[in-house]
Amino acid sequence: MSLDNFRNRTIIWDTVNKDFPQPIQIMQGDVNARTLLIKIVDNGVEIDLTGHSLKLTYQYTNSSNSGFVMIPPKDLAKGEFILVIPTEMTTTGVIEANLILLNESLEQVIVSKNLTFISDNSTVTDLAQEVNNKIDDFTKLLLENMPQVMRSELNDLHAQTEANLSDIEALQDSIAKIAEAQANSLPLNVKWFGAKGDGVTDDTFSIQRAIDTGFSIFIPPGKYNVKELKGFSSGQIIQGISKAESWGGKNTQNITLLNGIGSADNYVIKNNVWTDGILPTAITVKNLSIEGSKKTNGILVGNSSTIEGVKIQNCINGLSKIKVSNVMNCQINGCTNGVMTAVDSKITNNFFYYNEVGINFDNSNDNSIVNNKIEWNKIGISLTKATFNLISNNIIDRNTTYGIYTFNTANTTILGNQFERNLTNHLYLQGSQFNISTNSFFRKNSEDNQSGTIAPGIAIFVKSVSNSMITNNFVNGKMFNKTGTDYSSNINYSDNTIDGINPDNISISIPKTTVAHDQDTKIIIPLPSYFDGALNNPYNVEIVSQKLLITTQDGNFYSNGGIIKSIYMSKSGIELTITNYYKDDLKIAGTIKARCVYPSLY
Repeated sequence: MSLDNFRNRTIIWDTVNKDFPQPIQIMQGDVNARTLLIKIVDNGVEIDLTGHSLKLTYQYTNSSNSGFVMIPPKDLAKGEFILVIPTEMTTTGVIEANLILLNESLEQVIVSKNLTFISDNSTVTDLAQEVNNKIDDFTKLLLENMPQVMRSELNDLHAQTEANLSDIEALQDSIAKIAEAQANSLPLNVKWFGAKGDGVTDDTFSIQRAIDTGFSIFIPPGKYNVKELKGFSSGQIIQGISKAESWGGKNTQNITLLNGIGSADNYVIKNNVWTDGILPTAITVKNLSIEGSKKTNGILVGNSSTIEGVKIQNCINGLSKIKVSNVMNCQINGCTNGVMTAVDSKITNNFFYYNEVGINFDNSNDNSIVNNKIEWNKIGISLTKATFNLISNNIIDRNTTYGIYTFNTANTTILGNQFERNLTNHLYLQGSQFNISTNSFFRKNSEDNQSGTIAPGIAIFVKSVSNSMITNNFVNGKMFNKTGTDYSSNINYSDNTIDGINPDNISISIPKTTVAHDQDTKIIIPLPSYFDGALNNPYNVEIVSQKLLITTQDGNFYSNGGIIKSIYMSKSGIELTITNYYKDDLKIAGTIKARCVYPSLY
């Protein structure tokens, strides 16, 4: 019958490197039941192997289980051997094996052949046993001569057998597809391994079986409940189907969604890292979605990996332990930390939104954050005890506290970013050796329709900074805080433009003014309100150059100094006090170039 054919299989091993179909499916119920007739030929011609022996060595890919068996001959003159599946090879897993033909002394390998077994506990075995039980029961009924019951049992047997054969055929079809994909180095479809993607079934085991083959895998559209996928091989690709979404979109149709059902200790995808003697692996994860439901983590990236086109939402940590890796074209939202820790990695062209912290670089170094949109997080980017990081050309907008928060941070470059509507401050600075240059800091209404809070009040909150440069930035509103600074030293503030004025190069036009003989005359030139820092400090503004036209009874002449007694800033603006040492009243006009001596002024 067909079941016997399923149990018994012939393998033709042609020594002229002609392959036979692989992998070979075995099951836990196959002990002393499944037999493999191995017939060895030479270019299709039967050969006499008298005096030779056949050995099978095996190694599980997912464990240390290994061993060997000597395969007894059936007919050496015809090159035939019989393998009865041993108990040791029926543990669930993928088995890499080797057939070895030895000479009579068992010392010389004549030829060898690699092959793969897949051992599982699928329902086929159970169904087959059930069929056998039905046959036994049916036989008893025949002997008892009970025609009516016999007919009923016959109908049940027929239905069960048909279902059994259908499952067997489906299994054989999956095995054939797996073998074909492996032969052509194509991704393995996880549904060939039993994954359902129905949003109800726990698909962890089925997808893990596909991963354990070491081949790249494809996860078709569907919702797959998984606890934790791990044990990847270097170079393995895990990919699905994704679709472009609008801002904040929640597309769940016709996409690959991995639904995390694990705990806070689990990652939906957990790659290896340098821990406990385990070598890291380079993998690629792309074009799929991960849902964490606020109770589990997204992806532990590991070393030399690529995360591309992945949407991660509602996880504790979206991406963790990114080392020498690339994260690109991803959307991460609704997580405690969109990214948590990275070393020597690139975070490029991603969208981080509605996270507690969009990017959290704690003890992270040598990373680049480039061309991302970071919006509506509590904190956009946080750097704590982080060094040598580059933050460049990002849009950092509407984070509800800080656009970028730093603490005990050093050697940080913040370059060419656009900051908008970060409600507390665009930047919070505590650290040393910052290079903050060519950024745009805007202050405007928090909502797109021009409603809501005008924010922030102050672009940069300097808590404690040393040995840094803050240059060539464009600022809308007040640039620095006046209070709350613990300590700052050796900072180059230069060439920043604040509401159209460079505090290092202020052009002051003096209107025509009459200065009486032997009297001091005060002239006030109004400036924007952000210049309200060290008020009434006579040393807070200094003259860089001046050209004054002085008119007397004797005529006109220009002066480059001598008549300006003092210059300082008040609530009213730049205040000039001019002294007339001449015998006559003077009329003056002209231009003064000045600069702010202390950056606290702005």
